[in-house]
Amino acid sequence: MSLKNTIKEAELWLDRGDEFISQGNHEKAVECYTRSIGINPRGAFAYFKRGNAYETIDKPQEALQDYNNTILINPNFSFAHFRRGNLFFDDNQLDKAIIDYTNAIELNSELHLAYYKRGLARAMLKYNDSAIEDFSKCVELNPTYILAYMNRGNKYFELKKYQEAIDDYTKVVSIDTSHERAFISRGIAQGNMQKFQEAVADYSKAIQINPSSIIALNYRGIIYLKFKEYSKAVDDFSNVVKQNKTLHEVYNNRGIAYVGLKRFSEAVQDFSIAISLNPNLPNIYYNRANAYFNMRNYSEALADYEQATDLDPRMTAAYYGKGNANMSLERFKEAIKDFSKAIAVDPKYVQAYIGRGNSYMKMKFQQKALEDYTLAIEIDQDNPKVYLNRGEAYKTLGQIEKAAKDFNIFLRLSPANSVTKKIRSWFDKVDKVPEF
Repeated sequence: MSLKNTIKEAELWLDRGDEFISQGNHEKAVECYTRSIGINPRGAFAYFKRGNAYETIDKPQEALQDYNNTILINPNFSFAHFRRGNLFFDDNQLDKAIIDYTNAIELNSELHLAYYKRGLARAMLKYNDSAIEDFSKCVELNPTYILAYMNRGNKYFELKKYQEAIDDYTKVVSIDTSHERAFISRGIAQGNMQKFQEAVADYSKAIQINPSSIIALNYRGIIYLKFKEYSKAVDDFSNVVKQNKTLHEVYNNRGIAYVGLKRFSEAVQDFSIAISLNPNLPNIYYNRANAYFNMRNYSEALADYEQATDLDPRMTAAYYGKGNANMSLERFKEAIKDFSKAIAVDPKYVQAYIGRGNSYMKMKFQQKALEDYTLAIEIDQDNPKVYLNRGEAYKTLGQIEKAAKDFNIFLRLSPANSVTKKIRSWFDKVDKVPEF
């Protein structure tokens, strides 16, 4: 058979393989391309097409060998470099993938997909600047390529360049107004820039697109928590729970919202479910302890505060909560120990000094209480409660002038309420004129 006829027959088998590809029969296509290669072993396209077919039927090693042969026969075959790069990328051989994508770009500088995939590989290797450059080149070549905008936005977000990330996500939704993930990503970036209303709008748009969007519902619920819109937060977290009952953080968040609504029993129930799903998080025990405390179930609160500090020995708020629970149970010595632990972890924890001072007052150790109140004032000179408490200690010791001075500061710092009214009445009784 002449060379001309040989090439013609090889091309016929290529055409038959292409027909099978169009029918979705990739195994038959492989057979045809193999026949073509048998007739003309120097046919680069046959290796390349068989490599594509092998990829489709999930035979990456065979595909790799075919792309190797393609490039060996025709080193200038840009798309063969690109496809081989994809195989290396999928196998997490990112350095090799980058080499192939670079070769593809050098052979065809208009191949936007090669810039995009090289950008992904560089992003995964934390080559941040060069990754951004690649994504930028990709959208320069193809201004509607959404994936490049999304990934460049994600990289900007990772680098805490939130406005640049927002700009990219905005570009995505201008191209595709139903891109749920872009609205969610932009919402998260907006939230990190303290633009909470804009973030809520983005999450709401994502939920409008997909009412079952767990991520958008959860994030919107968290912002509602921040703004104390507890009923709205409960609604969002409840919609998440309807779809997925395994997310401990959602039960914890809904529990916090229930506490805000003073629905403490429901809060305890949610915190308990969260603990059953993940029993190793101190903050959930702490949250449940607070709910128990508000229900005046002080023993249960103590147990949870204890569990929180066992898991995190530096959790000052839990020591403080435990101290308050012990005070409520009139276990003042134990309360003093707890407040002291909080202070040992954080010597500037004002509330712990106040709590310990209050415990000393209950035990009639007024001098020790004065020391704690004074230390608290040194840390926070604008806290009215400390002046009130120290004034009460001075009053108990009969040091009326010092008490009056502290009560005056309290009146100046505190808004009018029943306590300020009581202090003014005291001034009348001791025949002094308050200076507030």
